[in-house]
Amino acid sequence: MEKLIGEVVGGCRIEELIGKGGMGVVYRAHHLALDIPVAVKILQPTLSLVNDKERFLREARTTARLRNPYIVGVLNVGCEKGLHFIVMEYVEGKNLLDIITKRKKIPVSEAVEIAAQVLEALDAAFKQGIVHRDIKPENIIVDKEGKVRLTDLGLARVCGDISLTQTSVSLGSPYYIAPEQAENPRSTDHRADLYSLGCTIFHMISGSPPYCGESFVEVILDHIRKPVPSLQRFERSVNLSLSEFVKKMMAKSPEKRYGTPAEALVALREAVSEKTAGSRGERKNSRYLQTFAKMAIFMLVTAAVFLLYRNGHLLNAGKFLLNIKNGLTRGTPQTLKDSLQFINGQNLPLDQFQTNRINSLHKAVIYGSVEDVRFLLESGADPNAADSQGNSPLHYALKRGDLMIIRLLIGQGAKLNQRDRFDIDAGNGGVDTDSDIDAQ
Repeated sequence: MEKLIGEVVGGCRIEELIGKGGMGVVYRAHHLALDIPVAVKILQPTLSLVNDKERFLREARTTARLRNPYIVGVLNVGCEKGLHFIVMEYVEGKNLLDIITKRKKIPVSEAVEIAAQVLEALDAAFKQGIVHRDIKPENIIVDKEGKVRLTDLGLARVCGDISLTQTSVSLGSPYYIAPEQAENPRSTDHRADLYSLGCTIFHMISGSPPYCGESFVEVILDHIRKPVPSLQRFERSVNLSLSEFVKKMMAKSPEKRYGTPAEALVALREAVSEKTAGSRGERKNSRYLQTFAKMAIFMLVTAAVFLLYRNGHLLNAGKFLLNIKNGLTRGTPQTLKDSLQFINGQNLPLDQFQTNRINSLHKAVIYGSVEDVRFLLESGADPNAADSQGNSPLHYALKRGDLMIIRLLIGQGAKLNQRDRFDIDAGNGGVDTDSDIDAQ
């Protein structure tokens, strides 16, 4: 259809071919009346909708009534010069399949954000009674700011539930098709879109679709017969909750999936907010926290014993070592607090026990122990003490996003305008916890 370049269709001058799919050809064009860039989709003349113009117009106009920030808007539909066309917003970006192909895998946090935006789009469509029926990476556009726009909404239904055996069908579709859609396309509802999105999430995070047979028929049969693969087995950084979310999205029976896109969106947010020990990042943080606790306790013990011995409190030093012997092995928050309480009871300076100027309060904040932070502050620890990088306890608390500790520190006089060596104030939370951990 390159011959259309330069022609005017639907009031738009065709400028450049930008994509081809099973349903038609997409051009970048210029809307002459509005003086804006647009995308014009010319639908395949071989599709069944050619013989059902009224149905096409009715369904396309329904889609055009949707106004949602996550959906590519439809500006005009019609038939001109024997061509059925759709004029849409032009979105400067790349489709998700191109992004996956280039990057191999999408980081979990980014993939979750993309999925959440698609669910927002599907929820808007669901409320209008519109089913997409062709959710796949090719139909998800991501702009330069990371904003997602879903395209071709409702058009798969408009096109009369095209059989997958037709040569015009996009090659990617079978990798994301719901089992019930493969068996009986006319009986599908919005839950088929949830299944397809589940497959898309799986593809983003793992780097490949959930089922990869040697033929389209084999892939479709896998959707119908094979158990849902575990996303966690393909990507270790995925927590159990997110893996179970994807599994439910891809349940073989529609009744076992989420009831609505809104329900799925709530479940997705809950899944990523839960901390699961199986996550690589969480295991890393756990190791860091344990290390900090043990370091803090070791520093406290060493300094306390030294000071007690120096001041002639030999008996107290021995009792102290005996009391914390088991606690040193465990490295629990209770042990840290007990150590701090003992030191405070001996009138020993809390801020004396430090390495690289990271003192007890810093470590209690990094550990995330509200009880220890409160105890230290009440015992006179300086809330504005700076480590070797200029980071105050508030810097660390902001980095963790620990609102309770932030409130404690500010309530005890922590300064929001205190700056680190990079000239970043505490109000912007500029601390790099990992680098400070490594420095120890």
